[in-house]
Amino acid sequence: MNNQELVEFIKVNPSYLSDHAGRLIEKFGVTREQVKMARIQIKNESMDFNLDGLRKAAEDERSFIPTLTESNTNVDTGETKHTLLFDRPLTKEELEAHFHVDNINNKITNYWSILVKSGAGYATSVNIKNIAKDFNIDKADKILESFLAKEYVEREINLEAKEGENLLLLNVADFHLDKEDIGENDIEAKINTYLQMIRSILDYSKAHTIDRILYVVGNDYFNTDTIFNTTTKGTPQNVTMTWDKAYELGFDLQVYVLNLLQTYCTKLDVLHVSGNHDETKSYYMAYSLSRYFEKSDMRFLINAKSRKQYTFGETFFGFHHGNTSIDKLPLNFAKEFTLDWGMSKYHEIIVADKHHYKQYEHEGVRIHQMPSLTGVDNWHDKSNFNNSIQSALGMLYNSKKGKFAEYEVRI
Repeated sequence: MNNQELVEFIKVNPSYLSDHAGRLIEKFGVTREQVKMARIQIKNESMDFNLDGLRKAAEDERSFIPTLTESNTNVDTGETKHTLLFDRPLTKEELEAHFHVDNINNKITNYWSILVKSGAGYATSVNIKNIAKDFNIDKADKILESFLAKEYVEREINLEAKEGENLLLLNVADFHLDKEDIGENDIEAKINTYLQMIRSILDYSKAHTIDRILYVVGNDYFNTDTIFNTTTKGTPQNVTMTWDKAYELGFDLQVYVLNLLQTYCTKLDVLHVSGNHDETKSYYMAYSLSRYFEKSDMRFLINAKSRKQYTFGETFFGFHHGNTSIDKLPLNFAKEFTLDWGMSKYHEIIVADKHHYKQYEHEGVRIHQMPSLTGVDNWHDKSNFNNSIQSALGMLYNSKKGKFAEYEVRI
């Protein structure tokens, strides 16, 4: 190959301008000095390039013939890449017309243009993917006919066939037993509603085998925490009964519920979560319940910490009342309960406090914000927090597969 032929080849293949001489030497047997001189000649010619001349030539499409410089196909993806030299950047529609792309059998997946250093035109790369392959309407009709000709056979599903054990999580949060609501404040009706929610969830859960129940107490079960009818921090509350009467009724109700749950499932864990209304009172109640049932098979998980952990099979549960920045809880639980968190496949954070239902996923951790059975008081009404759906949830978890069902019961 003589020097001029080398110059012409590099002009048509501008990628060799920035490449070192090794490829050209190996490809054509030229010397390193020849490559150097060819590059100098191309550089000098580009300095004398007349931009007006190119613009004039671009106005007459017949004066420029596109040159194919590269073409290769990826067999695995069915995609072909073409690189051509055009006189100007082309639009996608122009490229589709040039390559006969119909967007039925094939389509352009990517394209771009760049002015070559010599100024001889625009190097344009186009990726075209075959989307039809060998599929056509005749084959589609045959597939449809064969599908319609098949006889449907109902497959039997055995709901009792399961892998691992099942857990029913009952967390009736923010009950506010002694809170004064707008309208009716019949305490007997309120207690009956609580019991009916529990019974309904248990009835729905009978569709599955329940091997263990986790029952949560606290979580603003009471509306006040002091003899002055205030929350733990001292915020005054409107109540329907005295502090001692509220405690007595609340304790008796929980004794009844725990006895009811034991008739449904003998493996019962009771976990206490403190609220911002009843931080100390709910702890006293949980501790009293543990002493009341100390001769039973129940397990009581009680302490004064705001964050509580419970693990069932592959699922880690983190409990908090929710009166905090909720999105910070996953990291807090991961750092505080490192071993259990790290050994679990699924991670669930259970909160309450807001009196409305919400569930979402944050960085692979499921956040469950429990709804409430409580009614609307004057403060919530004036603050426009008065449209939440009153309900309770029962959530079911498999020890190996994690959460698989949820039952909601509304007032």
